[in-house]
Amino acid sequence: MRIAILTLAATLAANADIAHFDDLPEGFAGTTMISNGVTLSEGIWFVDGVNVPFAIEQADADMPAYGFGDIYSAPNVMTVGGFVTGPNMGFIRVHSWKAHVDGKTFTEGSVDVFYIDDFPGATFFLEGLAGEDVVSTDSYETDGDQPFSAVHQHLSISGPEYEVLRFRIMGGPEQNGLVGVFDNVILEQGGCPADCNADEMLNVLDFVCFQQEWQGQTELGDCNGDGMYNVLDFVCFQQVFQAGCR
Repeated sequence: MRIAILTLAATLAANADIAHFDDLPEGFAGTTMISNGVTLSEGIWFVDGVNVPFAIEQADADMPAYGFGDIYSAPNVMTVGGFVTGPNMGFIRVHSWKAHVDGKTFTEGSVDVFYIDDFPGATFFLEGLAGEDVVSTDSYETDGDQPFSAVHQHLSISGPEYEVLRFRIMGGPEQNGLVGVFDNVILEQGGCPADCNADEMLNVLDFVCFQQEWQGQTELGDCNGDGMYNVLDFVCFQQVFQAGCR
């Protein structure tokens, strides 16, 4: 019962904020912008630390042609410092940006990066920041062997709670940065849906907890989300428990 697992997971734990940029019109969006509740800031261009405007780029004509039609969320992507009017898009130089949601912390994060692999030895990082400390990271080093082709890389992190998701580039010809665009900036609070009593363990006490929720006819007790409280909720919870933690 995959639907039941997803229903309880959504109720108990999962909390994702996704900047997909499709809620904004094409054009410059300012040095700070909000997409679907996610605030993006500190879009940095070049090593002198110039803070430049974010831009929304319509990409319907190019992303499918590059073979990324099933990866990006149509119609828009995000870049920093410039855009091309209309459904064609431009790859713009960028060094770093940050994303956060006011008042929230997260344990997971990811982004889809689309870029031109025009020089080797540049490493781009996706990092979770708790204050100034990097608490989780994922990275990828460019090959530089496809200067006329668009390349896709998915970066993701999972670990301790963080407040800010940061993308940045190190190495390579630093004045060049990365020629790229971004989509699907996801900040997520992961969880363990079957950990009903929130003790970070899965055991018989979670079944006791769920039975109490069921008897109280709470939202958590309606495991399969059908608005009724019956044996199917216990079947659902057992399946969620067997699926374990995310």
